[in-house]
Amino acid sequence: MWPVDSFDRLGAWLERQLLRVTKEGHCRYADGKIVRHRGLFTCDEIHVDDIVEWSVVPEMGFDVVTISLRNGTPVRWLDTDDSLLGTLRRHAASQMREC
Repeated sequence: MWPVDSFDRLGAWLERQLLRVTKEGHCRYADGKIVRHRGLFTCDEIHVDDIVEWSVVPEMGFDVVTISLRNGTPVRWLDTDDSLLGTLRRHAASQMREC
């Protein structure tokens, strides 16, 4: 008989592999835009030039990043793997607002 703990570890491993393949929540910089993947075939994009300011609220396992755009629209993205923070710090560091 399999111990329950083995199934929990297997489920966690499968979940990590699925997120790695789909790039769910991963952000990258491409052609002047920050691109956030929302699965295999969908993504959101923000032009770096449109960012007025951004701030970070750290939580336990992720960060809540609020980005204010030039047209006044606030965008809130969760950053679970620090890819968004790294991208913003490299390409939009001057727009960071301290909380």
